[in-house]
Amino acid sequence: MGSAEDWRYDNLKHLQGATFRFTTYEASTNDSDHDHCRGCWAKFADFEGPDILHEGYVHAKPFEPRPESEFVTECSARGMRCIPQPLLKGCQLNWLCSQCFNDFRESLGFSLLAESTR
Repeated sequence: MGSAEDWRYDNLKHLQGATFRFTTYEASTNDSDHDHCRGCWAKFADFEGPDILHEGYVHAKPFEPRPESEFVTECSARGMRCIPQPLLKGCQLNWLCSQCFNDFRESLGFSLLAESTR
C-alpha cells in the first residue's frame, strides 16, 4: 500500500478522492501519441514498444490553468520543447498504471467506475 513516504505520493496526492475507470489507452489528440502514469511515469501509448502500457486507469479532471512550472522554465532555458498536456472536452486526462492505482487506492481514496469506453 502506498503512503506519504512513497516517492510517488507527491505525484498523486492532487488526485485524492478521484474516481477512475479502467480502459484501453487511446491518444486523446493527433498532436500527442502517448501519456504517462501520474505516479511513476510509465508510458501509455497505442503503439508497440518496450515497456509500453496499453490499458490503465483514467480520471478526467476539468482543466485549471496554472503558472508555468519551474521544470518547464528550466527545460525551455536549455532549448528543450515541452508539449502541454492535451485536453479532451476541456478536461485533462490523468492516467495511472495498475500498480500505482492499486498501491494508492486505499490511502488516497480512489474509487472505480464500472468498465466503460472513452
